Amino acid sequence: MDSHHCIQHVDMEKEAISNQIAELQTAIQASTKWDPLFSPILSAKESEHSTGQHYVVFVVDISGSMFTHLDFVKRELKTSLDELPPQYYFNIIAFSKDVHLLSETPQQQTALDKEQACLWIDALVVETSTNTLGALQMVYNNLQNVSLIHLLTDGFPDDPPRVVLDAVQHLHEQHVHRPPIWATAFACQDPRALQLMQDIARVTGGVAKTFAADATDQLRDAREAGLVDVARARALTHELDAARARMAELLATDEGADDGADDGCTPDTPPVPHAPIADAEPHRTARATEALASGDDGVGCADAAAATRDETTDVASPPAYARAHLDAP
Repeated sequence: MDSHHCIQHVDMEKEAISNQIAELQTAIQASTKWDPLFSPILSAKESEHSTGQHYVVFVVDISGSMFTHLDFVKRELKTSLDELPPQYYFNIIAFSKDVHLLSETPQQQTALDKEQACLWIDALVVETSTNTLGALQMVYNNLQNVSLIHLLTDGFPDDPPRVVLDAVQHLHEQHVHRPPIWATAFACQDPRALQLMQDIARVTGGVAKTFAADATDQLRDAREAGLVDVARARALTHELDAARARMAELLATDEGADDGADDGCTPDTPPVPHAPIADAEPHRTARATEALASGDDGVGCADAAAATRDETTDVASPPAYARAHLDAP
């Protein structure tokens, strides 16, 4: 293949892959249109350090101001365990004045470990104070090989925000794996606390989002209606990772050609168009419309311990939170 046709070939493939990436991003956002309270891990690249370890720690506020929503948080936390990729280890820290740790060692996704974790979650009760710094210190100082931290809190910490931020930044920089913090401000109205969560995410390379108190019922209904499809979003994300990798190869080929290196073209091999992305099952839209219109408040959460599901308060308003970790590069 001559140089002119080779360039055309590469340009055609880059255009096809660019279109595929855009379609995949749209499909992923549609599959998780209603973002869970604890944002799902859709790609191993989001939380893998140099050893290939996948270990996520959930750090959850159980201070007195969480009383109204604690049952909802418990349910979402248990559901998040079920939605973890199978190769992931997990642990949980609950904090108020004191800091409570589920286990000194990473928990595997066995039926027994999940059952024990769910029983531990069910036993949580609200307490006084908000020792956010103490909880994060436990993660960084006491747990090994952590690759991702999920932090959820609804209010202002006991320590001044500047003290918390400086300490977290120091702990993060000293940690061998420097796990990012995905920081969620839940039902938080204090602008200082919101800013602190954004700053914690920024200095640790994580993401910050807010979750409004009046979004709890909508998320519950969306789960029942099938609008939260983490498995499909994860499969599409794997395709997205592969498409981005191929695009990087093509861009590297362009640079090599500019330097006079082999352009890597294969004669008579046209670019392969990607298959169209199938829409989510049509019945989901109908179920979602019916559920949201009727006000049904079922919950589609799996529970390894088969624990009793508690209902949250009835509220009605669209959710207000961001999916920053799915933004285009």
